Amino acid sequence: MRFKKADVPDVEPTKEVGASVSDLEAARQTIENLIPDADRRARLLQAAKRALPRLHLAGRCEILGTSPPILIDSAHTEASALDLAEAVKRIDRAPVHLVVSISAIRNLSLLARILGEIGEPVTITRAEKSRSIAAEEIAKAFRLANPGRLIRLVAEPTEALSSAWKAVPAEGLLCVAGSVYLAGFARSQFLPRESSTIQGRP
Repeated sequence: MRFKKADVPDVEPTKEVGASVSDLEAARQTIENLIPDADRRARLLQAAKRALPRLHLAGRCEILGTSPPILIDSAHTEASALDLAEAVKRIDRAPVHLVVSISAIRNLSLLARILGEIGEPVTITRAEKSRSIAAEEIAKAFRLANPGRLIRLVAEPTEALSSAWKAVPAEGLLCVAGSVYLAGFARSQFLPRESSTIQGRP
């Protein structure tokens, strides 16, 4: 079923939760590694400082104006997970429901601690069968890092996203995190398929 896209005036737009301190630091390190001339490095770094706040990356602190809104972030490192946690605080909506999948190469226990503090309940899925950690293993790490958190496992990522969103009250927020693959599923599932409509809930 499709519904008209809802306006969410009290949610900060994507541009307000875009490029972060860690993004700027990554740009600085790249410039220092590639540019030997100090004056040129300084000019490029100033240009990066001006440009990064206006940079919008799909699936990177991206807010969809559904009702309730959805914050999609492919946070899969410590720095990006901390940035996401700060973005959620700035949006200031409650409750925050979290949907998570994590790739096999990541520091699971660290991400479970950071992401697990963002919201509750936590819906855990496996976005990519060959490259994502099994949902049961992720759930174990989340329970160890965040005792008492309400956690549920949903095998299929599309069902995990749909069921979690339907459970979020209108004043809340759905946060999708931990995996580029899961961010892709969420964008495909919830972005408007026509200019004035968006996949909605009954």
